[in-house]
Amino acid sequence: MGASRREWWEGVRTVLCVVEAVAFLTDTQALAGVARALTAVGDMVVNAGKPERP
Repeated sequence: MGASRREWWEGVRTVLCVVEAVAFLTDTQALAGVARALTAVGDMVVNAGKPERP
């Protein structure tokens, strides 16, 4: 189940990166900021679910 969640997030993360790039090209700074924030929060959520080894 963990692997499928990572794969799903990788797709969403790719879309958010494209949205951020388009927002910068069209000078829509607010949209770029939101895309960057969603990417950061999503990365934290996905990383929180990873088992840690000492």
